Amino acid sequence: MLAKRLVASVTVDVRPPASEEWRGAAGDLAHTPAYAQAADELMFVPAPGIDHAAVVRRLRQAAGLLFVPVTVREPAMSREQLDELIDAGADRVYLWAEKADELAASASSRWGKQAVGLCVALQLSPAGEGWSLAGSGDPGAPAFDLARLEALAAAGAGELLVLASQADLGDCAVALRAISDRLDVPVIVAGTVRTTEGLRRVLIDGGVGGLVFEPDCVEEFEDVAQIKTYLAAAGIVVRGA
Repeated sequence: MLAKRLVASVTVDVRPPASEEWRGAAGDLAHTPAYAQAADELMFVPAPGIDHAAVVRRLRQAAGLLFVPVTVREPAMSREQLDELIDAGADRVYLWAEKADELAASASSRWGKQAVGLCVALQLSPAGEGWSLAGSGDPGAPAFDLARLEALAAAGAGELLVLASQADLGDCAVALRAISDRLDVPVIVAGTVRTTEGLRRVLIDGGVGGLVFEPDCVEEFEDVAQIKTYLAAAGIVVRGA
């Protein structure tokens, strides 16, 4: 069994222009042993309205502080902007699937599939009896066909990121298992885990390769090290436990 990855999500925000030092949440995270040393990766998520050049600058500054892979989830970009992110130190850039048809294939031809990830949003039906995917974060985005996602991933992506807004990711285990069984690339999921049982369900029953989380999204644990200790005790393979 491959080790499950724990990926810490970091919001990249605009900072006062008086200082170009790397500050804020990502800087604090880089110097906090509980997250910088225990998390397997960091995922940078630009705050709404932040300029792309600022993201590149922050990413380049952070690259010298961090000793784990850094990925970026940015809603929409050109091929030139994607290249700038990878040049600045991003190990992978996640693109909304709806907007990635040509861009993913083009970028992977230069950087390799491992440098490109796809992103979809998962929605469960109100009764919890069905689910659907959206290929973008736009309100009212149409359903994204799983067969199309499979073809897109095969053509130019090394991983799929599923964004789930449900109260507990454990409720998404059935849907995540259907997605991960269908695709030939690793699947990771971002969202909130309320309980230890939910954590187990999403990683084992859901069949995903990793969990992307904000520092406080797993409510029963204080830090990543505690999460890894729990998972290892439950027989789930994690790195560094």
